[in-house]
Amino acid sequence: MIIEFKTKANSYGHRNYLRIDTDKKEYSTFCYKMIVDGIEIKAAERKNLIKELQENGFTENDRY
Repeated sequence: MIIEFKTKANSYGHRNYLRIDTDKKEYSTFCYKMIVDGIEIKAAERKNLIKELQENGFTENDRY
């Protein structure tokens, strides 16, 4: 299953992204396309999610 998150846009319109692939146990913070339907989360929540993913054996993949 692929789950996509995004943070609220800052004053310049930039967002941070998080894409999790639970089947491959991988995650990515790089977004090659605009996520329209992704779940909007706070930046601190995104940081905590990444920490939890790393603790649970997920690896970062920046080729998404």
